Amino acid sequence: MELVTVHDTNYELIELFIDPESYPGSASLASLELPPDVSVTMVARKDKIIAPRGNTILKPGDILTILVEEDRVRAITESILSHFALERLG
Repeated sequence: MELVTVHDTNYELIELFIDPESYPGSASLASLELPPDVSVTMVARKDKIIAPRGNTILKPGDILTILVEEDRVRAITESILSHFALERLG
């Protein structure tokens, strides 16, 4: 298998921490309804690495690794966190 690194793209690989003090609830990955060009590539939970699927439940303390276009980082981050907060209240 060959690994190819793509340079000069407009995508960023970001980490988003689900702060347990701000977001004590949980949400499924599918419930986030992310656009097709945004991908949660990994979830780090304590000492585990999770390959996420739609039914993966995101929990406080998780760190999400997300592939997203650089000009959409803020919007996607806010969308995820606001939805997570809504799941907590619901």
